[in-house]
Amino acid sequence: MDKELLDIISDRERKKGKCVADLLVKVFLKDGTGRWILMHTEIDGGNQEDFAYRLYQYHYRLLDRYRIPVETIAVFTGEKKQRRPSEYWCQEIRTSVHFRYLTYQIFDHAEEELLAMENAFALIVLACQKALLEDKVPDEELGADRLTIAKALLRHNYDGDRIISFFVFLKNFLFIDDKDINRMFHRSFCFHRQ
Repeated sequence: MDKELLDIISDRERKKGKCVADLLVKVFLKDGTGRWILMHTEIDGGNQEDFAYRLYQYHYRLLDRYRIPVETIAVFTGEKKQRRPSEYWCQEIRTSVHFRYLTYQIFDHAEEELLAMENAFALIVLACQKALLEDKVPDEELGADRLTIAKALLRHNYDGDRIISFFVFLKNFLFIDDKDINRMFHRSFCFHRQ
């Protein structure tokens, strides 16, 4: 529902380039009820001072517009020391607002934990961790990390389309300019697929 999310952001805010929410999806619950909620996911790699306030704005605008529950999660993709606000709080004389939301930082789990999880998202998180190492470690090390993630994916029982999509994501996201490393990655991946 990305178009709907953009509709809640004023032209003035968009022109400043500051307020662009990342993702809005309609999520159906597993418990069999016909109820549905909106899930607002915000991806943040920086340390903006007004981050919590902005999430609060998006939350009340979505709630006002759609009149259904809105869940908010902030996924922090910066360095381990990245500031990670999890609430917006404001109090005047006798009026107060306290908005709390779920947060996840890509370094909340160690590499070993992520590789052991039965969840493709864990491997995406690991790829995000490794992407922060680009230009800080040799291409050979980054190539080995990329291959480790691809092999971990193959241990799961995913269908062929999902594996191919993840392979393309991984190859583009953890970009390595060295053609020999890329050729070796492609050969290893094809070998392990059989």
